[in-house]
Amino acid sequence: DEFNNAIQFLIDRVNHLIDKTLTSCGLTCESIDEVILVGGATRTPSIRRMLQQKFQKNELCYSINADAAVAQGAAIQCA
Repeated sequence: DEFNNAIQFLIDRVNHLIDKTLTSCGLTCESIDEVILVGGATRTPSIRRMLQQKFQKNELCYSINADAAVAQGAAIQCA
């Protein structure tokens, strides 16, 4: 609980960035079919709960190698 309290401002920030991104793309949470988690922060249970609630999904996608996806994304951005 202490950890969740310490990172709550980050969770709120992620929540705001999701809203901002969806709005700029003309999308809603309901229009998203699947949420694929990549990156270290997505291993945090409170982040996962927030995403499940926000997107109203019982399950999120963990099937890809999160670390490899982040590394590949960084390599593409550098190219």
